[in-house]
Amino acid sequence: SVNASLEENEFLSQEKIREDYLKNTEKDRLLRIGIVGAVKAGKSSLLNALFFNGNDILPKAATPMTAALTELSYCEKCEITIEIKTDMDIQTLKEKSEIYTRELKRISEDNFKLKKEAWLKSEQRKNPDFSGSPSTEQESQWKLDAEKSARLKMDSNVSLAGAYQQYDKIHSASVSRKTESECFSVDSIDNIAGKLEDYVGSNGKYMPFTSKVSLKLPIETLKDICVIDTPGFNDPVPSRDDRARKSLRECDVVFILSPSRQFLSSNDKEVMSKITTKNGIRELYLIPSQIDSQLFNMEIVEEADGDLNVALNIIKKILSDVTKKNLRDINDNGVFNEL
Repeated sequence: SVNASLEENEFLSQEKIREDYLKNTEKDRLLRIGIVGAVKAGKSSLLNALFFNGNDILPKAATPMTAALTELSYCEKCEITIEIKTDMDIQTLKEKSEIYTRELKRISEDNFKLKKEAWLKSEQRKNPDFSGSPSTEQESQWKLDAEKSARLKMDSNVSLAGAYQQYDKIHSASVSRKTESECFSVDSIDNIAGKLEDYVGSNGKYMPFTSKVSLKLPIETLKDICVIDTPGFNDPVPSRDDRARKSLRECDVVFILSPSRQFLSSNDKEVMSKITTKNGIRELYLIPSQIDSQLFNMEIVEEADGDLNVALNIIKKILSDVTKKNLRDINDNGVFNEL
C-alpha cells in the first residue's frame, strides 16, 4: 500500500518529507559517502589507501567488539571527537551477553549428552549387556569438545557474540567509563593512529566504551565530502546501530565491501536488501575486497599460466557471475540493474 511504502522509506510525516527535501537540495551540502561491510571486510584498509597513502592510520577492527562508527570530514586542523556508549547501550549489551551465556551452556550440555549417548550405544553394539561408565578423562575431553562446538555455533550470531565480547571487556576494564564525549586536537595526521589506539585499538583501555569516532582532517580529498564507515547492521550497540542506519539513509553514495573469498554472503545480501529501499541513496557500488587471496586458487593459477592480468580477469568474471546469481532474488524493482 502507499502508506506501507511511505513507512518503509521513513516518510512518516509532511515535516519529514520537507526536511529530507531541503537537505537533499541544499547546494552547499557535503557529498555523503557510506562504507558498509562485515568486520574484516577491508573497510579500514580501503580508507587508509584512499586518504592516508596506505598507512595504517585507522586501526583495523579485529572483531565486532572493536568496530566503531567512524566519520571522516575536512578541517584545516586535525580534530578528533570520541563518543561514548550510553547507559542503555551497556544495559542492552549486558542482557544480550546473558542470553549468549545461557545458550552457550545449553548447547554445550546438549552436545555433551549426545556424545555420551553415542559412546554408550557404540559400547552396547559391541556388548549388548554393557552398562559401564566413561572414564573421567573421556568425559573431560567430551566437555571440551562440546563447548568448543557450542561456541562456534554461538559465534556465528554476530550480534550476540559481539555483545558478549563487548560486555566482558566493559566488565573487566581497568579504567572507569568516561560518561561524556571527548574532543581534542592532534599535531599531525601521523599522530592520529597512536591517539586512536586507546579508543578503538584491540587492547585500548577505553575501547570497550567507544561508540563513534569523528575525524576532521586537513586532507584535500576530503573537501566537500563526508565519509561514514559503519560497523555494519545487527550491531550489538543499539545507539550506534541506529546512528549507522540513519547515516546511511542520508548518503548519496554507498560502497559495499565483500571479501572475495566469501563474496556476497547472506549477511551482505541482508545489508544490501535493506539499504536499497531507503530514501536518499543515489548510487551503490559493490567492491570485492582482499582480491589477492584468490590469486592462489590452483585452478586460476593454471588457467592464467603466470599472467597476472589474465588471473584478475578470471576472478572478475567469477565474481560477476556470483553477483548476478546472488542478487537475483533481492533485485526488487531493478534496484541493482545499475550497480
